[in-house]
Amino acid sequence: MVGHLIAILIFTFFTGSVRAEGPTPAEQRARLEQKRAEFRAILNEVTFRDWSFRLEPLGDGFFLQARFTEKNHVTGKEEPQGGRKWYVSSWSVPNEIVQTALKAVVTAAEHETRENFTVNGHAVLGPHFNHDAWAKTLAKMAGREPVAPVPTVERVLKSLSGVKYRDWKLETGEMSRAGERGAYFQFIPPDGRPMSAARYLPATATEEEIAHATFNAVMEEEGAKIRETFAYQGRSLFSRSAGCMNLMIELIEQGKFDTRH
Repeated sequence: MVGHLIAILIFTFFTGSVRAEGPTPAEQRARLEQKRAEFRAILNEVTFRDWSFRLEPLGDGFFLQARFTEKNHVTGKEEPQGGRKWYVSSWSVPNEIVQTALKAVVTAAEHETRENFTVNGHAVLGPHFNHDAWAKTLAKMAGREPVAPVPTVERVLKSLSGVKYRDWKLETGEMSRAGERGAYFQFIPPDGRPMSAARYLPATATEEEIAHATFNAVMEEEGAKIRETFAYQGRSLFSRSAGCMNLMIELIEQGKFDTRH
């Protein structure tokens, strides 16, 4: 028995005929190139505005990146931009490719929104900030009693006057709700189509609450536009058109919607 094993080892050493388990490096490269071509074909069916998608090798998979042209918020010039890089496994199914492309678009668009949303000329919710310095500042503030704002409608309206997002118009005015005086605001995009409804702010709203309320309103509108514009094979996958929800429910009930089953 021992002699038999020794003979096999000697034979293997001189001939190299026994292959190690798993694919060879050449086979792995060939497989990755094949998967890249498959994923590239899927991404070619995805459209969003005039954006494009970059797909490059990364380890045993790939990274996906949204590419677009946008105004540099520092220089003011139109320049090529790229979102963060999203890892895509080589074992991903087609739906994961489309969903990752959507995630890349949503995150990059939110980044741009945060850069262009300002309060008194400052991107207070911007994506570029020194997290160490901010954390230390918050630590110093810990335990302090917050200063209550002056509860007047005039103060809220004045704070709203400092809010700006791109070239959108911000309409504001007084408004009462349940007998309580406050203020309303409503963003109107350049196309002139007002957002779904005016938002209410009580007279006691803090500066932080005003900033976040207005930012959330912008994000809600931008998010809806993103999902309506994001398309696969020319069809909006997140359309708000009448009847789409019933069609989706019908597919779910038929077991044709959830790709996990």
